[in-house]
Amino acid sequence: MEQLIELIIDTGAFIVPVIWGKEKVGHENALTVYLPESQSTWVVLSLSAGQDDFKYWLAHELGHCLSLHKLADDAGEQFAERFAQLFVFPDALAEQCLAAMRSSTNPLEEASYFAGRHGVSVVTAVKSADRIAADRGEALTGVATESFYEEWNRNRPNRPTVAAQLFESDAPGVEIFVERASAVFRTEVFDAIGRLQKAQGGHSPAFVGTLLNVDLSQALELSVYLSKRQA
Repeated sequence: MEQLIELIIDTGAFIVPVIWGKEKVGHENALTVYLPESQSTWVVLSLSAGQDDFKYWLAHELGHCLSLHKLADDAGEQFAERFAQLFVFPDALAEQCLAAMRSSTNPLEEASYFAGRHGVSVVTAVKSADRIAADRGEALTGVATESFYEEWNRNRPNRPTVAAQLFESDAPGVEIFVERASAVFRTEVFDAIGRLQKAQGGHSPAFVGTLLNVDLSQALELSVYLSKRQA
């Protein structure tokens, strides 16, 4: 995770860590926004994402940071998805996973083993193995069925989150969240929000809530704490 964070920062992007809750799925856990006027890139990361997914989402957003000026919409998404898969589960590893799945009576178990060993979700492992099979013109593994995805999504709320890893809680106190997230993601976004509030003359929970897309109670806590932090 640390290396991916460093690579994102090296592109000149600003990381914005948030806690949006486990109910967010897919791309709701991460997004990259490019602002042409300021020529700045902002990577928003929900720390409510599952630990097994987070490395993929970091790599996915890194792909957007690297391609954003040239690729957009579907082309940008396709590039970022392929980039992330190859980054976190490269072809050599996918080939090993595919071979193990082919030779096993329980291919899903083999994919789960490879996923756990390399810190990615079983979905990433299965997709990567199927990618190799497709590139070779072979039949896919047959694991990625509708019921497979339904089961994976059903169990998603039970998987440990990045927030639990960093803060030992899915809902950390505001001070722990701000200080730890600022250090881990090497971001000054909370300093900037605090300075903006101070310049405007005080607390502005509505502004914080809109900016970070968090509910009013979380926005109020952040607004008060960031004001005190600037005092």
